[in-house]
Amino acid sequence: ARHPLDGRLLLYSRANMASHGQRHVQVTSSVDDGATWSHFRPVRLEGHEPSHADIYYFAVSRNPAHNASLLAVYPLVQHFRGCLCLSASLDGRRWTRPEPLMSCGIAGERATSHPAAGLIERDGVIDFYVHEGVPGIYVDASTPLSLHRFWSTHERDSRLSRYSVTVDALRRWTEGALKGLS
Repeated sequence: ARHPLDGRLLLYSRANMASHGQRHVQVTSSVDDGATWSHFRPVRLEGHEPSHADIYYFAVSRNPAHNASLLAVYPLVQHFRGCLCLSASLDGRRWTRPEPLMSCGIAGERATSHPAAGLIERDGVIDFYVHEGVPGIYVDASTPLSLHRFWSTHERDSRLSRYSVTVDALRRWTEGALKGLS
């Protein structure tokens, strides 16, 4: 993502805060169009401790309803429940409290739905896309072979879904959420 005010390039990636679980997000930035990068630093989500949940795929875009901010859509799994969340940021590192957008299934520490593409504005509406039923989400290196075979044959259909919010509603939410940043 490019910061809307100062033009820095921001690159987000997963941060493994522990050997198992505690997936989080980190960010690096570049002021010279990617020739050099700063050290990675964990992002800070207001009211959220990385050790209490797992976050994958922090999809960051310029906020189409608030020119000075960024938006992130991301899956969060906590207490055996999953959802896609929304957060806003002015600097790309400190983010507002996770705002649940929609619930989704889980597979252990992973959500079965992930954000896809950026935010698309059209006629006063902002669309965001979600990849639901991500293939292979139930299987990792620690999955026993018998469960691997089961999940390989019993996965849900994978699909891309579109969800929408009005520009005015997103602007109101953004302004209120940004007031909560400390």
